[in-house]
Amino acid sequence: GRTIYKLDIISLVSGTSFRGMLESRIKELFSQLSERKDAILFIDDMQSIIKTSTKDKDTDISGIIGSILNDGNVRVIGTIGYKDMKNGIENNPNLSKKFYKLSLLPMSQPDTINAINENKHYYEDYHKISVGNDVTVKIVKYAERFITDSKLPNSAIDVLDTIGAIAQIDNNEIVKKIDENDIKEAVSEITGIPSNNLSTDEIEKLNNIEISLKESIVGQDTAIDTICNNIKRHSTGI
Repeated sequence: GRTIYKLDIISLVSGTSFRGMLESRIKELFSQLSERKDAILFIDDMQSIIKTSTKDKDTDISGIIGSILNDGNVRVIGTIGYKDMKNGIENNPNLSKKFYKLSLLPMSQPDTINAINENKHYYEDYHKISVGNDVTVKIVKYAERFITDSKLPNSAIDVLDTIGAIAQIDNNEIVKKIDENDIKEAVSEITGIPSNNLSTDEIEKLNNIEISLKESIVGQDTAIDTICNNIKRHSTGI
């Protein structure tokens, strides 16, 4: 029995050259929402509107929102990363008392694969690409292995979307069938890692890891052996 309204932060801030204009917009927004008893305001990426460092002072509107939330007339759900949660909310008494933290774990590989297979047709239609179920599995594995600043399923969705964007630029075919090379190119675009260094097959890399390191690091063979043994034990689950 509730209606969720997603805050369009860009539209909210756009054209507000003076701080008073932005405050006025926010107050008007919450005033309208308070009249709708079924309303829940959803703020995605809350770090974009709260102060997480001294350099963010000019764009910090957490004080305004915190004051408005005092009366409890509007319910708010927000998403934020762990680091920004600690710096921007937990250290802000004006906000920390008004939000309950619910930690969401990354989606598992099998669940992400199923989710993408159910929704990939949107990307196929938009980008004019064809993504087989076997390719979906590889997309998820590459995303989890190489994209460290985002978690599943978001990282895998970003890879899929980037694959489509690159395909539209590079190809004139009506439907392009996606393969592993396309995945590597997309992951390389996102991470900056050269595509020829990308591989989900770790066994060969682990077998030669000491040789690779000793070619670059001189006089530290004992330390390298110790580190490599730990890496191999960890990779086998020991």
